[in-house]
Amino acid sequence: MSDMDINLRQRLQLNEAQKRVEKIKTFYLRLGVYCTINAILITTWAFDTTLPAYFWGPTLFFNTLVGGLLVFSNALMLFGGKYILPQKWEERKLKEFMNKEKQTTKYE
Repeated sequence: MSDMDINLRQRLQLNEAQKRVEKIKTFYLRLGVYCTINAILITTWAFDTTLPAYFWGPTLFFNTLVGGLLVFSNALMLFGGKYILPQKWEERKLKEFMNKEKQTTKYE
């Protein structure tokens, strides 16, 4: 490999690492906002006497459920991809499809 190829490869790796760090930073920001909003809502609910209970039930349920699912799905996409569909699985599937393609073209 030439020095130019190595330099290009290093820049590509650096770019991928920067994208990954940015995604992780965004996830932690979203998690912090989710926790802060829930803390504010629960504190307000605990000390509020003016709003009726039928306001707080759906509000807290919606915020914790929907917001929690969004944060969880973000975490799953960010950190869980290697556990759900590991790269070895991807390589096995590629080999399987390549072998299947060879067999079909062999008999035609």
